[in-house]
Amino acid sequence: MTLHPWRVHDGDDDYTWKWLAWAPDSETARTICLGDTEAPSIDDMTAEREHSLESQDGEPFIEGDYSILRDLGFMCESDSSCDTCGLYEMDGEFPVCDECGQCPDCGHSDYCETGKEEVSE
Repeated sequence: MTLHPWRVHDGDDDYTWKWLAWAPDSETARTICLGDTEAPSIDDMTAEREHSLESQDGEPFIEGDYSILRDLGFMCESDSSCDTCGLYEMDGEFPVCDECGQCPDCGHSDYCETGKEEVSE
């Protein structure tokens, strides 16, 4: 079965994408995410195709790889974002430095004492 990536939202007031579902169509994407939400039905949910990723074969699933989700701009609740690239921490998988506000991918800023301490260790 050919699966396409879908950004799925559960219809609450905080309009941020909740899941990236791999499914053949919008209805299937919303259905597999329904068990993960308090939305009363799939009719309350929205799904939009994510065109930056290639389709793949397999069985429908919800993406759990934080590096993929992060690159697409997803976030976890209460995540901080990097001051340089704007990407989120993803529940601490990519921690933003409290001092310089940068993530591991961007590296510490030149003035960051925390970064200097890590280099000297």
